[in-house]
Amino acid sequence: MSVGALYCFAMPRTMAFAGICIVAALNARLAPVASVIERLGLFNAFFNLFEISAVIWFALYAAWTIAKSDDAVCEKWRKGDGFFLILAVVAILLPLPMPSIAAGLVSGVWLIVSSEQGSAGRRMALILSAITVQQIVGRLFMTLFSEVILAADIFLVELVSGASGNGNVLTRSDGSELIVAAGCSSISNMSYALLAWVAISQLFRLPANARLALDVLLSLAAIFLLNSLRLLLMTWYPEHFDVLHLGVGAAMFGWAGFLFLLLFAGRAVMRLSPRNLSA
Repeated sequence: MSVGALYCFAMPRTMAFAGICIVAALNARLAPVASVIERLGLFNAFFNLFEISAVIWFALYAAWTIAKSDDAVCEKWRKGDGFFLILAVVAILLPLPMPSIAAGLVSGVWLIVSSEQGSAGRRMALILSAITVQQIVGRLFMTLFSEVILAADIFLVELVSGASGNGNVLTRSDGSELIVAAGCSSISNMSYALLAWVAISQLFRLPANARLALDVLLSLAAIFLLNSLRLLLMTWYPEHFDVLHLGVGAAMFGWAGFLFLLLFAGRAVMRLSPRNLSA
């Protein structure tokens, strides 16, 4: 038996890296998860997804599915793999979130660099890297773009509702004001949508072309318009602010954005997946 076959039999390369990166991603959220369990109890925390976005869970699932696929289990180990795996283990053992996040990113970048174009290892690594990038630059992304998106939200609401806007303040016709914070923009949902698209495109081997880009842009536009509609309803019906801001109404808009994402993603898979094209 060759050394490569022995490695493959003992632990496939893709599964080893997928396992360590998934552990690193969850370990980085250990403190918030523990807080949720303490606050809600294990049963309720479980059904609340431990307050981890469903998109994160889906991306982790997609990475693991690729890692254990038939074309992945016997990918050859590369020189340097052991070093990065040991480095990731050491980072995970440190009682801080950032080393785990960094370990996931470094491991993902190493897999991208050392894996062949289109291979299972590279596809999996793109997802794992996207998860850590979303963690690392998520706040930076919001800082850079939330004001632009928020300004567009307010302009659209101002245009339709008749309220006057000044910065992030909308003044209703009765003189009352709606202050729209940066966190109320659609930028956070957009960042998770982009992560979902990375996972979907790699899981189903979707080609990066204009048709895929159109579906991505349409889903982002739907998320933006839904958030603008939510702000519009807050402007028209101030008595229902709490429901629309954090209550059932907010949850319904969140699910609506998720369903639009599923709609455009399903269309992209049906039109662009190699399995469907070859059928």
